Amino acid sequence: MVKAFLDILETKDFEYITVKEICAKAGVNRSTFYLHYETIGDLLNESAEYISDTMSGYFDRNMRIQDVSVMDKNDLYFINEEHLIPWLTSIKENRRLFRAALKSGHTIGMDRYTEALKKNILEPVIERHGFTKEDTEYVIAYYLEGILSVVNVWVKNDCKKEIGDMAELIMICVNRKRETDEE
Repeated sequence: MVKAFLDILETKDFEYITVKEICAKAGVNRSTFYLHYETIGDLLNESAEYISDTMSGYFDRNMRIQDVSVMDKNDLYFINEEHLIPWLTSIKENRRLFRAALKSGHTIGMDRYTEALKKNILEPVIERHGFTKEDTEYVIAYYLEGILSVVNVWVKNDCKKEIGDMAELIMICVNRKRETDEE
């Protein structure tokens, strides 16, 4: 039913999807749907977990841990294209699901991604920049909330801005000033 729901979500907004449509697409009857879910919102949650598992599997395998102990402090960035491009690509490919989740207050795929980002990148970089353990929580919250806010606006705008442009914009916001031709 998750696959059927995601297929329908590609062409129709969440608010207009019915249990009848999902069942027809999945080839099951309504009683089967209600055996597994109370509402379409519950199916949205399961679909979100499916997307989240797909995304977190990528990051668990591919997110490189920076060796911040040997890097020059000026080269320590909190996030880069290597981390953003796959995540933004997944969000764009599933933007209807993300939009539906945003409208209903969900943060699909974000929790696992942000945990990996915190552990593997932000905490080591923040520590190297000399923040105290006490302040680390605040610094991480600032960066993550900012990134998620930018992504939420992008999703609300139907991901019209190119993925590379979004990655650059996020990096400018959290890492460094915009590089100009004169620099």
